[in-house]
Amino acid sequence: MEGTAQSSIPLGDVLNSRRRRTFVGRRVERELVRAGLESADPQLSVLFLHGPGGIGKTTLLGEFAEIAAETGASVARLDGRDIPPSPSAVLAALGEAVDVPDTGAIARAEERLCLLIDTYEVLTPIDEWVRTQLLPRLPATALTVIAARTPPSSEWRSDAAWSELLRVVSLRNLTPQESREFLRAVAVPPPLHERICRATHGHPLALALLADVASRGGEVSADPLTPDLMAELMQRFIAVVPSPAHRRALEVCALARVTTEALLRDALGLEDAHEMFVWLRQLSFVDPGPDGLAPHDMARDVIDADLRWRDLDAYTDVFHRVCRHIRHSLLSCTGREQQRAIFDLKFVFRNLPGVLSPVE
Repeated sequence: MEGTAQSSIPLGDVLNSRRRRTFVGRRVERELVRAGLESADPQLSVLFLHGPGGIGKTTLLGEFAEIAAETGASVARLDGRDIPPSPSAVLAALGEAVDVPDTGAIARAEERLCLLIDTYEVLTPIDEWVRTQLLPRLPATALTVIAARTPPSSEWRSDAAWSELLRVVSLRNLTPQESREFLRAVAVPPPLHERICRATHGHPLALALLADVASRGGEVSADPLTPDLMAELMQRFIAVVPSPAHRRALEVCALARVTTEALLRDALGLEDAHEMFVWLRQLSFVDPGPDGLAPHDMARDVIDADLRWRDLDAYTDVFHRVCRHIRHSLLSCTGREQQRAIFDLKFVFRNLPGVLSPVE
C-alpha cells in the first residue's frame, strides 16, 4: 500500500521537492516575497531581480512560486524566451497562466496574484507597455517579480509613484557557506568542497556544473580554473558525456531556442530521440519549458561559442539542420504555432549580426 501511495504522487511534485531540497541562500529575497504576499497592506508591488546568466534567477523564481503557493496566492509564470515581445502575446500567455479571459477578470479575482516574469530582457521592446499599462491593471495586492540580465530602465526609477512600490535587487554569487551547503545537498564528496568553492567563487551555475562533473566521474583539478570559468567548465563537462552523439545533442540544444524530440530526430538523424531527450532533460543546466528544453543562458553561450571556435564546419552543419527543421514547421503550421516558428528562426540567427534571418 505504501508503494501505491508513493506512485500516486505527481512527478512534478517530486521534482519540486528535490529542487527545494537543493535550494540554498537568497534569504533576504525570499523574506521580501513572503512578506509582500502575506501583508494585508503590501508596500511592495514589483521586485526587479537582475544579474548575469547562470546567477540563479530562474531557480529563485521557482522558489518564489513555491512560497506563493504556500501563502495561498495564485501563481502565474511567464518566460520571455517563450513569448514574442508584443502586448497581445503577453496578454494571451498571462490569460493561459491564470486561466482567465482578460486582465479585468484578474483584477476581480479574490485570490492574491503572484506574477513571475523570467528572461525579461527579451521583452525590452514592450517594457514601457508593461510598466504603464499591464501592471497597473493588476490588483493593488498583486506582487510581480521580474528577472532579467539587465537592471530596470531609468523610467522605472524616475517615476515617483513606482519608486515607492519597486525594489531592485542585483543578485550576487553565493557565500562560501551557502556554496558548501549546496554541495552537501547534491551529495558531492566533502573532500572536493573546498576545491570547488575556491574555483567557482560561489557562482551558482559554476557550482552546478562542477558538481555534475564530480558526480559523473570527471576530474576536478586542484589547480585554479582559467579566468574564462564557464568555457573551462563546459569543456570539462563535455569530456565526460556518454558519446559524440550526446555531445552533438547538447550543441543542438545550445543553438535552438528550445529543443524537442522532433528537433533531435531531424538534427541528429535518429529514428527515436527519446533517450537523448531524457538525457538532456536530466542535466542540471537544462530547464524544461512549455515549448521544450532550454539550457541556462551562460551554458548556452559557452557551448555555442566553443563549437563555432573549435569546428566551424560542424557548427555550420548543426545550424543548417536546425534551420531546416524550423522552416518545415514554419511552412506546415498556422496561427500561434507559426508565430512560434518565426520566433525560433530569428533566435537561431542571433549570433550572426551581419546576416538577416529569412523572417526579418
